[in-house]
Parts: sequence; structure tokens; C-alpha cells
Amino acid sequence: MHRSDLRSPERRRTLAILAGAVLVAAGQLGLAAGAEADSRPAVDVAEPSVSGTSASVTFTVNRGRQAIEDATCPLTDAADVVTLVPCGAPAAGPVRRSTAYATTLTDLAPGRQVFAVSITLTDGGTASGAQAFTVDQPT
Repeated sequence: MHRSDLRSPERRRTLAILAGAVLVAAGQLGLAAGAEADSRPAVDVAEPSVSGTSASVTFTVNRGRQAIEDATCPLTDAADVVTLVPCGAPAAGPVRRSTAYATTLTDLAPGRQVFAVSITLTDGGTASGAQAFTVDQPT
């Protein structure tokens, strides 16, 4: 191949298309820099706010509402009894990259509680998170 062949507009266009195809393929395979860390679904459960025998819990999923198929929220109490509790509704708003949820748990038994979240995405991906908190004995 002669050096002048690389300078032709048609050759440069072909090379640009091939380079773009390689980048797209690398991104789909998770080979792009930082792709693995950025593309994994994640759930971040904030520390609950406890008042008496109630707790307000918020959590965020790093996906838009349209990508979340299901959310399940088990609560484990001090006696290791697991109860499914409402996860809450997604917060209103146009957020496309993450979804925030809020729920209030009431009539909680005194002692250590663990609020957990497990989500399933429309593409089959999953993620989970949990946060422990303590409900004080009423005085």
C-alpha cells in the first residue's frame, strides 16, 4: 500500500468507520476504560431515619425507572424474622440515570433491623443493597 493511498478521502472514511465499529464492539464487550464499573447496576440504601418505632428509608438505583422491572424489600428484625415490606414508589421527576425510592416503616419491634433491597432490571440484570439500623426500646 502506498502512503498516498492512506490520504485519500475514501480511505480515511473507511478507516474511521472501522475504528468506530471497533469502539462500539469494545463497549458492548465491556472492554472500554471504566465500562465495567459504570455499567453494573447498583443499589445505594441510605441510613434510615428512626423516630420511635418508625423508620424512613430511602434508596437509589443507578438506572432510570423504565429499566427497573421489579423491586423487593425484605426487612429482617432482631428475632431474624424476615417480612416483605413496601419498597415505596419511585420519586417523581424526569431523572433518567437513577431512580430514588422512599418508604416509611411503622410499628417496628425494638432492636436491630436490616432493610434490604433487591432489584431486577428489564434486561435481566440484578442488584441489591442493605442498611442496618436500631429501633430503641420505648421508655
